[in-house]
Amino acid sequence: MSPILVALVLFIGNVVKGMAGFGGPLLAIPLLSLGMPTADAMMLSILTDLATSMWLGVDAWRRVPTRLALTILIPLLLGQVLGTELLAVLPVPTVRALLAIVVGAFALSLLLRPVRPQGPPGDALAQTPRALALAAIAGLAGGVMSGVVGPAGPPVIAWVRRHLSDASGRLLMLAVFFPTSAWLVALLLAKGLTAPSVFWLSLAMTPVAMAGAWAGKRMAGTVSPATFGRTIGVVLMAAALGLVAR
Repeated sequence: MSPILVALVLFIGNVVKGMAGFGGPLLAIPLLSLGMPTADAMMLSILTDLATSMWLGVDAWRRVPTRLALTILIPLLLGQVLGTELLAVLPVPTVRALLAIVVGAFALSLLLRPVRPQGPPGDALAQTPRALALAAIAGLAGGVMSGVVGPAGPPVIAWVRRHLSDASGRLLMLAVFFPTSAWLVALLLAKGLTAPSVFWLSLAMTPVAMAGAWAGKRMAGTVSPATFGRTIGVVLMAAALGLVAR
């Protein structure tokens, strides 16, 4: 894939992240995987996502309940270790098929159940023992998914949309996905799952990703949540179908 196309994909992915608080790797990894190995696509997307998460989520940890964030974060980090072990042994076509399934399922959920302008009215719903147990399960599932195919979002986003308002959910995802991005980059490099040249390309693409996140943050609120969700769903479904067709 040419550097221009890589830059375009990363820019668009981070526009989405700037608007919604998530979606950079979820959108960029399947599109990048159409032209490169999934592990390389993960490195490109996750490392640039790390920079935008640091900027967008600079104060998120001060504004979300620590217990709730750690309940999701710790299983996520453990799941990523298991997921990268699977990535190291799974055949490339299998990884692409898994990525297509994950992305396609999430795209379908966005098309059938659009993003809502508001979540449940009380964030206290997220502090019950049952909700916290489900948060840990979502974190572990997201971590394994992240280690194999890159995006950790779908299980965590599903939990957030059920238990948190949109504003609180956006802060929580920014707080949680920053350390998981750093951890996944370290795992990919330590296990030799991606070439050092991809690491340097990722660093070169970071300003492009930052520009996209800035543009997305400026655009936040200008598009209705339902229209936004359906648009992303169409793009993700096209990416999933492209992965299947390869």
